[in-house]
Amino acid sequence: MVFASLFRPAHIAQRLRPSSLAQTLRQPKRGFSSTDDRTLSPPTSLLVLLGGYLVLVNGAAVALFYYDKQQAHRQAWRVRERDLQLSALLGGWLGGLWAMKTFRHKTVKQSFQQPYYLCVAGNVLLMGAGVVGWRLSPGFRRSVHSALR
Repeated sequence: MVFASLFRPAHIAQRLRPSSLAQTLRQPKRGFSSTDDRTLSPPTSLLVLLGGYLVLVNGAAVALFYYDKQQAHRQAWRVRERDLQLSALLGGWLGGLWAMKTFRHKTVKQSFQQPYYLCVAGNVLLMGAGVVGWRLSPGFRRSVHSALR
């Protein structure tokens, strides 16, 4: 530490000491009000709500693909392609992709796959924007917290 302090100003060396670093981390951040959430972790109720929604939507997407595959074998009325694509837009894209690969259904038809993958990309971008908004915007976090109360 003595050698390092020769090449750094004293105030930087002071900050790098373990005891002063722990004190710095424990100090409250400036600019936050008492009603502001200081953590970046979302509330448990939001995680349960989103997780339940995604499980439900992905399960429904798998069921739609399975039903459509069975109807194709029977040469009966089928599920509309836009309904399968809508399941991806609503968040069931992961289940839909798994079902396409597992049931070998709709894997060749480009006129179906291109809009489906556009729905996947839009959904991923929307989720990414939500994560970035949560991380960077205290106002967004406050509005989500107040909506969940």
